[in-house]
Amino acid sequence: MAGDPKEPRRRAGATSPLAGGERPHATPARLLALRLLRRLRPEAEDGPPLAEILDHADLSAADRRLLHALYLAVCRQRPWLDHCLAPLVARPWAEVEPKVQDILRLGAAQLLCMERIPPHAAVSESVALCHAAHVDRAAGLVNAVLRRLATTPPAPPDPAGAAGIALTCGMPDWLVARFVARAGEVEARAWLTALNTAPTTAVRLNPLRGAPEAIRAALVAAGAGVQPAPLGRDAVVITGASRLADLPGVSDGRVYLQDPASQWVAEGVDPRPGERILDACAAPGGKASHLAALLHNHGEVVAVELDPGRAKRLRANLQRLGATCVQVVEADVAALGAAETFDRILLDAPCTGLGILSRHPEIRWRRDAAMIAAAQGLQLRLLQSVANHLRPGGTLVYATCSTEPEEGEEVIARFLAGHPAFQPAPLATVPAPVAEVGPAQYRTLPHRADLDAFFVARLRRG
Repeated sequence: MAGDPKEPRRRAGATSPLAGGERPHATPARLLALRLLRRLRPEAEDGPPLAEILDHADLSAADRRLLHALYLAVCRQRPWLDHCLAPLVARPWAEVEPKVQDILRLGAAQLLCMERIPPHAAVSESVALCHAAHVDRAAGLVNAVLRRLATTPPAPPDPAGAAGIALTCGMPDWLVARFVARAGEVEARAWLTALNTAPTTAVRLNPLRGAPEAIRAALVAAGAGVQPAPLGRDAVVITGASRLADLPGVSDGRVYLQDPASQWVAEGVDPRPGERILDACAAPGGKASHLAALLHNHGEVVAVELDPGRAKRLRANLQRLGATCVQVVEADVAALGAAETFDRILLDAPCTGLGILSRHPEIRWRRDAAMIAAAQGLQLRLLQSVANHLRPGGTLVYATCSTEPEEGEEVIARFLAGHPAFQPAPLATVPAPVAEVGPAQYRTLPHRADLDAFFVARLRRG
């Protein structure tokens, strides 16, 4: 495959288990990939985004590319990899130690998804990982299974039915079942294929740090391709850039990495200069800074964030982006004083994140159906809390980056049933890659345009 990373040079003295000889050493990229795969387990704690890890890891450029490819291949193709590996293991796949499963998945990903990595290297490095990860006893199993996989490639999966969608779209069975139940197999496959496809690099040109046309010209002069995005007045898609961090404007805040659907959420608030705006769950600051840009820094944005670490990152981003009208409040939004009132409120509520799987593919393996119900309870409580701070005639925008109706339409229905003073506030026009799924309720459509899946509802207080 043209996009596959080349195999980094093996360290001196390392040999393949296929030929015998000295025990090989695991390459840094593969060792870090194995450690990162622990994040796919439901009990694991959240870690920094992969892009941040790649930027800070002490790796060569080749190893960074390899780490990126390995991690994403396992995240996006895990059902298919497991389907190919399980018949080659004598005992049930579920009884294989999770760390050994991950080593086998990494090896299978190299054999099945990365044509430029020689099979002997994929097998040898997987055995080396067993020793580096202190599961020496599994080295023989890993060697035997991957050698068999290398010599007898599996047949393509049968794409029929929900099981076929899970295999070909790289999704957990429970999530596929939900999509099929509400949309049918054809629509489910379209949505899940889009959510399993690597996203384009979309950014927001920040008018608080320069004229958008001048920023665009600087990007083009640096060799980047700049194309219009499907949503967002200052959103563009960048092509031809190996690392976004190296582009002009990123470090000084002229350019901010943000999906077009996320940008459209802030635009849906429609802030007017001089108004007071609440961003209720503000970190990392993309929407708060966007609101400031839409206000031209003439007004006030109160950005509330409970977590101290996220609040620190929020402040840093706001400073870099020149959002001087934003005041950060490190607190629980539910604890805001009753006297605090706002012309407009944005609640970008905590959610399962099932609408950003293309950008964060590990999320699908760390969620289950029970988490959706738990998220809804928190979302409804937050919505009820912030609604008390909206002035009569004001606009409240509720948003989540989830595909699930329980976190979108159902939250709004339950809220409106208990708050008759609030009414839908529809947009005058609905852009092409957006569907109106209820009165003043919208979903961005990743299978119609390259963007994340957001739910957005606009309400007005009478």
